Amino acid sequence: MKEKHKKSATPETIAHRTNIDKEIEKEDDGDVGPEARTRAWVELRNATSNGHKKHDPNSYLRSLHAWRALRAYNSVRGSRRFDGPTPPVPPPATNWIPIGPSVVRRGQAGGAPPVSGRTVDVAIAPGGTRVYAATANGGLWRSDDSGKTWRSLMDNVDLAPTFVDADSLACGAVAMNPSSPDRIYVGTGEGDSSTFFFNAFGPLGVVYSYAGVGPLRNDMGGDGPWITESIATGSPSLVGQAFYALAVDPADAERVVGATTAGIYRREPDGAGGYQWRQTRAGNCTSVVVALSAGVTTWYVAMMGGTMLTSSDGAAWTALGTGYPTSVSRVSLAVQPTNPNTIYAFSSAGVHAGYQQWNVARGN
Repeated sequence: MKEKHKKSATPETIAHRTNIDKEIEKEDDGDVGPEARTRAWVELRNATSNGHKKHDPNSYLRSLHAWRALRAYNSVRGSRRFDGPTPPVPPPATNWIPIGPSVVRRGQAGGAPPVSGRTVDVAIAPGGTRVYAATANGGLWRSDDSGKTWRSLMDNVDLAPTFVDADSLACGAVAMNPSSPDRIYVGTGEGDSSTFFFNAFGPLGVVYSYAGVGPLRNDMGGDGPWITESIATGSPSLVGQAFYALAVDPADAERVVGATTAGIYRREPDGAGGYQWRQTRAGNCTSVVVALSAGVTTWYVAMMGGTMLTSSDGAAWTALGTGYPTSVSRVSLAVQPTNPNTIYAFSSAGVHAGYQQWNVARGN
């Protein structure tokens, strides 16, 4: 039998690959897991083999994503290495203990175990026994024993999104009806990562977040069917966008306000016996919270860049307070459920507290 002849790489190809290796080595300071580093290297080499880009644009784009993400990741992390959770310290010091849904040491999971990915939002039912955890690309998880054990609720959700890179398992927010914890709202698409992705991939003109498929609802604690809720006519679609937060009106569990990369959205009756989501303000809304006092609901939102707004119905918004720094990007808010008079704002400028006037509660 005639032995097949294996084609040898030309000197030009060898030189080109050597240059690629040098470039990757220059960008990679070793501060990522070996699996991520190897994947970036292989994809880039494959996409640029034979001294030029392959004809498959998706392959080349994936390699650029991996390489630029690696570079941006290292830029954010600096020279720090992640060697797993910090060991517990003796009492009375406070310890943060990983409880799941799945803990992955060093950020890598060998052998394809069931993992949730990073947790971006939680909703805790009264009493603290039932907990819902929304994850960046692992769907929604539920615990019925205060976080001791977890089960996935969205493994069968596959909505075949029509938008490139949209993902029905990418979650950015979760909220529930406190008086009926079986009613769950999930905002798909992870808004938390949008700033990072925009800085890394914005110049390429590609999606700058783990994009989602819009708002979902479940009326059976995650065990029943997931319902895709519609967007009002005239409002931009949320397919391909992402959620930062959801807040349920304490006085009306059917009314929900969402903070999204496409602005502020309110859940409202559609006039035909159902509900829809309507955009009530355009922009990039990074946080929403709600408080109920003396029978009056008050909403607060933060827009990218530090603009604070308030509303009594989630539809009409007015400016909130003065004196907040303007040289910030993402802002996250917190408020006591029954005290709307003090709002806490977390940003790169530190922690501020205020209502009519913002004051520094803790510096950066």
